Amino acid sequence: MERFINFVYVMFIFLSLLFFTPIVNGIGKKCETDADCPNGLCARGLRPKCYISRCICVE
Repeated sequence: MERFINFVYVMFIFLSLLFFTPIVNGIGKKCETDADCPNGLCARGLRPKCYISRCICVE
């Protein structure tokens, strides 16, 4: 029973990292133009830019 609970716990952490990190992070979001990248994506002093169909932060 303990091994099963540990397995479920590990799977929950793995799936959380796999699915929720890209959503929260936003970096790597698909885009076609700079306007497709969300404004709140980057830290202060950086701006979002579409580069090779992905949003990145640049100075």
